[in-house]
Amino acid sequence: GSHIASSKPFDRELAMTRSAADLDQRQIIHRNQWEKKRSIRLLYRDFHRQLLDSCPEGRVLDIGSGTAHIKDFRPDIISTDILPFPGIDVVADAHRLPFPNEVFSGVVMLDVLHHLERPIEFLKEASRVLKPGGRLAMIEPAMTAVARRFYDYFHDEPVEMNVDPFANVAINPDRDPFDANQAIPTLLFATSAARSRVEQVIPALRVR
Repeated sequence: GSHIASSKPFDRELAMTRSAADLDQRQIIHRNQWEKKRSIRLLYRDFHRQLLDSCPEGRVLDIGSGTAHIKDFRPDIISTDILPFPGIDVVADAHRLPFPNEVFSGVVMLDVLHHLERPIEFLKEASRVLKPGGRLAMIEPAMTAVARRFYDYFHDEPVEMNVDPFANVAINPDRDPFDANQAIPTLLFATSAARSRVEQVIPALRVR
């Protein structure tokens, strides 16, 4: 059955793969918090369960895997991130996925979409690599009236509701992968008009 695995100590795993100096120190901090706090692992186990339960049977791709903790829940998942880290199967830009067409039954992502520079370009890529009947499942911040106040005052990532998530954005090769706009998921999916526009731009997707 599914479980949370506390595998070999993280620094031993790190030593066997690559030097800590080669990694973004924020990743190491995040993974150490994961190892130390059982409450975080339990919370994320529930998030991962919800995402994976939303996908049909078959190969699943995880976008923005970070420190690859989803593999503690499902080891056979294909994990990707723009930054290398022990447990990441493929280092790749989510806007240009290095996979053939129609190879995955599911694509999952947890708190990743609002970090992407060109979300529509990514959604097109996700649609491309999904098999017919496949599903893209994500968990993201939602800017409700109550949540907006929380994110404005207690979260360090910005909420910029005046941007156009459909706009063409020039690629910035120096962009920090941790840059974010927590408004992006709400701007894309909170209204029927926005959802319809997503479906018009990417006809193979149906937003649920």
